[in-house]
Amino acid sequence: MAQAADGAVLLKELRRARGWSWKDEARELGQHAQRLQIERVASASVDSIARTIARWESGRYPHRPHERYQLLLGHVYSQQDGRGSVGPFSDFQRLLAALEAFGVSGEGNYWSGVW
Repeated sequence: MAQAADGAVLLKELRRARGWSWKDEARELGQHAQRLQIERVASASVDSIARTIARWESGRYPHRPHERYQLLLGHVYSQQDGRGSVGPFSDFQRLLAALEAFGVSGEGNYWSGVW
């Protein structure tokens, strides 16, 4: 449970570092879902996605992002100021650390192919 709480803190820090509310991040995820044709998220309301983000960040429960959200978060946090940024100390690297804290293995997940 402590590791999930660490992941929750990291996800919250990532969002806040960009100056986003839950709804701001929800809009970003929804827009990426539309572009990537991830219908389950693309068809969800901003409020619904925001509640999902709140559950991840609560730290009270081991709610980790579902694989479809992991993909979307990766797309969102691999961009900084409109440019790709996945190197050391990037938001993308911090996202991977958060997912690892939630128990998402770097082996065999979608993002393992990036490296």
